[in-house]
Amino acid sequence: MLEFIHPDDQELVGEKIGAAFLSDAIASTGPFRVQHRDGSWRWVETNGASYRNAEGQRGYLSVMRNITDLVNSEEERRDLDRRVAQTQRLESLGVMAGGIAHDFNNLLTPILGEAGLCLMDLPEGSPVRSQVLKIEKAAKRAAALTNQMLAYAGEGRLDMKRVSLSFTTLEMVDLLESIVAGRARLDFDMDETVDSIEADPSQLSQVVMNLITNAAEAIENSEGCVTVRCGKTTVLPADTKRFLPDAMIEPGPCVFLEVEDDGCGMDEATRRRVFDPFFTTKFTGRGLGLAAVLGIVRGHCGAIEIDSVLGRGTRFRVLFPALDRDRREIEVVPPDSSIEAWRGVGTVLLVDDDPAVRELAQAVLVRAGLNVLLAGDGGAAIEIARKGAESIDAVVLDWTMPGIGGEETLEKILEFRPGVPVILVSGYSRHRPPIRSNSYRLAGFLEKPFLPTDLLRVVRSALVPELSGLDAPSGAS
Repeated sequence: MLEFIHPDDQELVGEKIGAAFLSDAIASTGPFRVQHRDGSWRWVETNGASYRNAEGQRGYLSVMRNITDLVNSEEERRDLDRRVAQTQRLESLGVMAGGIAHDFNNLLTPILGEAGLCLMDLPEGSPVRSQVLKIEKAAKRAAALTNQMLAYAGEGRLDMKRVSLSFTTLEMVDLLESIVAGRARLDFDMDETVDSIEADPSQLSQVVMNLITNAAEAIENSEGCVTVRCGKTTVLPADTKRFLPDAMIEPGPCVFLEVEDDGCGMDEATRRRVFDPFFTTKFTGRGLGLAAVLGIVRGHCGAIEIDSVLGRGTRFRVLFPALDRDRREIEVVPPDSSIEAWRGVGTVLLVDDDPAVRELAQAVLVRAGLNVLLAGDGGAAIEIARKGAESIDAVVLDWTMPGIGGEETLEKILEFRPGVPVILVSGYSRHRPPIRSNSYRLAGFLEKPFLPTDLLRVVRSALVPELSGLDAPSGAS
């Protein structure tokens, strides 16, 4: 009977049956796999015992029960439990990463802002100007790090455009070849006829670069190969089981990017943690690249599939919805070099729980000729609006505050001053504003950390919308 048992199960089943020949006890075996006459494998379990026939020959009699459906359902339940656990872990890590990034952005706002004010005052020939520029450059690098953390949390800054995934990748050939230089050969298999997608080109480039960097680092000698593919496919409802948990893609036409290497591969333990922030099998100080990839893909309503075998390489497949999916259009405000010289008239209610951010914003707005009313929390802002609502021409409101939060504060201010232009300030992306209602018509959004010119631009747009080509918010004077 052993020839009908799955090769991986033959040794264990053979040992149990062999032991049964030496005992009068009932022997239980299973679960194990046996081959059906149609060639497929079925899960079974048996109870049996040895006996002697009339001639004294020893035989073995067993009853076999088909438990294939039970095993399959148990495996599906375990798979579901694993996916739920992984989704919960990713969600909790995303919340943590987003919270840390938010706090860092609060710290970076006055650093960038004060440096910007210094640069506005310093003449071009000042010997101090180079030091201030270095401070600003270092702060921007720190802001880029927090943006990677926000990308993991799915809150990264997005500038959505119609782009070709294949063309975007091919435009980076020189950069990508420099990444793998001396480690591996880089091959491209690109379908240039694929549909366009709606994506942020810079973040799309970051996905490509991080995946290829990871693939190159997995190759332990210079004879390996990294293959980059781009094509189109259709996601079916059944396909979603293969994707990483928390995939946001819907069934339908998609464009995919594959990065495959023939490097060291990953075991199951590494594969489960590969997208965790700061998890790395490389040297200390790495570990945000793939975490950022996951956040960017989630922010683009995409999905990720991983196929890896230890010692035989890894394949990452990233899928994005084709452009014919229904996606929101996003406006990008063009730069305006005249913003530093602008001087306005009016009163701005500035609400932020961080004193350094309040001081910076107040200094910037006062320099522009505006009167500023300061509130360190939602309660103080509501009281100011209650006592002097008619004097308020615009509101700059931090959304994340302890106690009375931004949304409740906004609702109360609008009760006293209906239609007043409101500028929302947050450490999160403008494209995922944490507003549960569509009833608010915001005059602008300011993401931390911001430069003085960024603040002036959105305030000018709120107070004098005709200068930026925008319609005045309802009730604005």
